[in-house]
Amino acid sequence: MDAVTRVGHFLFTVISRLRLTDHDTENGHYFPLTQSDVADATGLTNVSVSKAASVLREKGFAHWSNRRLTILDETRLVEFASFINRYENIDISWFPQPGRLHLGRS
Repeated sequence: MDAVTRVGHFLFTVISRLRLTDHDTENGHYFPLTQSDVADATGLTNVSVSKAASVLREKGFAHWSNRRLTILDETRLVEFASFINRYENIDISWFPQPGRLHLGRS
């Protein structure tokens, strides 16, 4: 898997997992990871991640800047990155409802 494919796959994995609890992904997601973080997660260098992000943006797959990640063409990115969504059928019914999480503090 080349660097562009690897970064595309990683970014879509993150978005797929975020969608489990946040279905409003139309305008992207807050994405606090730096290029260095993505490089560490994918086994690439910062330079490779930077170049890959540029290619993904140029191809119209994804845009990632200012701590915001937006998937621009989901169908094409999934095909390009050979992504298999293993998260879409996960049972999250046991997750706490937003605003209803009690941590035992008053």
